[in-house]
Amino acid sequence: MRPVEVADDDIDTMASTAGQSLDGTLHVSQALAKLGLRERAMIWLASAPGSSHEEIARVIGVRTGSVKTLLLRARRKFASLLGGHGGAS
Repeated sequence: MRPVEVADDDIDTMASTAGQSLDGTLHVSQALAKLGLRERAMIWLASAPGSSHEEIARVIGVRTGSVKTLLLRARRKFASLLGGHGGAS
């Protein structure tokens, strides 16, 4: 199966309505813009109600077993960009 493409504009539009700036941290849309396309897509897809690792794997074009690791890394990087303590290294 071929991966489904997620447009940057779609992710940016959703991100711009997802939150507001906090003192000393990036706005959600700014933090998302600093992530790679695959990282943004994984975070977006994982936040969809009822999404499964199998569905995310199909859309992103990776093996199902890779989804947990890739999603964890994407979430940590995102949290770090937002000024959280995601433990990104």
